[in-house]
Amino acid sequence: MKETSDLPPVLPPGEILIELRQERNWTQARLSQILQRPIQLISDVERGKREITASTALQLEAAFGLPAEAWLHAQGAYSLSLAKQRAEAGTLERIARRARPDTPRGAAEPWSKTGPVVLASRSPRRIELLQGLIERFEVEDPNLDEEALACEDPWKTAKRLALAKAEKVFARYPNALVIGGDTVVAHQLEHGGFESLGKPRDVAEAKDTLARLSGKEHWVISGLAVCSKRLPRGFLVGADTTRVRFRRLSAEEIARYVATGEPMDKAGAYAIQGHCDFVESYEGSLTNVVGLPTERLAEFLDVLAALPEGDAQESCDA
Repeated sequence: MKETSDLPPVLPPGEILIELRQERNWTQARLSQILQRPIQLISDVERGKREITASTALQLEAAFGLPAEAWLHAQGAYSLSLAKQRAEAGTLERIARRARPDTPRGAAEPWSKTGPVVLASRSPRRIELLQGLIERFEVEDPNLDEEALACEDPWKTAKRLALAKAEKVFARYPNALVIGGDTVVAHQLEHGGFESLGKPRDVAEAKDTLARLSGKEHWVISGLAVCSKRLPRGFLVGADTTRVRFRRLSAEEIARYVATGEPMDKAGAYAIQGHCDFVESYEGSLTNVVGLPTERLAEFLDVLAALPEGDAQESCDA
């Protein structure tokens, strides 16, 4: 097996865009007119400052003939390669910082008037991601019976559990801003509908979960909730979804990965930032797959920051 350093580098999608544009002797301004998208967006994509979304991929397919799936695959493969490099260097925090890149580290946060911040989770991954957004916070285990709150709809389950965790800790810290999260992996069934794949209870279940996901797409849903007495309903709650595709896995590969022990405390029995090398592509937020959708959390924090002292705002239930 090749070492990571021996693998060929993944070509950034921005470089692909530059090459195709230059083949046609198009300037960025000309491509902007063709796509009817801002020139700044094109510049950001080419410089790697912005990821290619599904809508942009469809427009690029129309302009260059390269299928949208190829653009999204290139983007997912490149983003994943960068994420693995950062994770190996212990920099999940830096990945999270991309959600609020303009806030200097250690600067006074405008929403800090909400009081102390408490994370309702002891997950090392959520802690590290939150450190990319918030410098000082406490950690509290909600000790929640998650199975009692699960339902057939994985999206409802993720939001219900995230809110329940946050509310349970908020009852102990009523003057704090409490953040709760929960991640569910959803696998589409042949007859329609979805099946939630949680943390495996044993090695056999971990192997079975990975076998179900082998060669297929699945959805990673992370529910997010924040509780604060400054909100009229006391909370904001939402969920982000990322579509992930695995390459086909042999029984030997599955057994070897499960033997690392990494799948045993992960929804879906894998860690995208860890030792798994079978994620073929993904579409959506990477931090959402890791366990805390920092882009959505940054939006929630901005809502709190915009609230005048002693005032309230309608809650977002998305």
